[in-house]
Amino acid sequence: MRTTYDATADAAYIYLVNEITAGRSVRTPEVRTQNGSVILDLDAAGVLLGVEVLGARATLHPDILAGAERLEGTQPFDALADSDRRASVHGAGYRT
Repeated sequence: MRTTYDATADAAYIYLVNEITAGRSVRTPEVRTQNGSVILDLDAAGVLLGVEVLGARATLHPDILAGAERLEGTQPFDALADSDRRASVHGAGYRT
């Protein structure tokens, strides 16, 4: 299992499969929490591919973030267009 973390965005992504190709995630139910959001990425068969966590510092255990791959050199999350925000955490839409 691979976890990435963008400190600027305070967003983490927990991959439950090796790779998520473009278009594979077709359903993304969101659960809003007091500290952010948790978004599930599901494929057409309902298989959970990964979990995106916005407000990660307040939502995830510090050990998870300590072991996460750091994503650096990215544009601040607030500066991204809404359509780019979700892709950015997956690494596909990152702006340098």
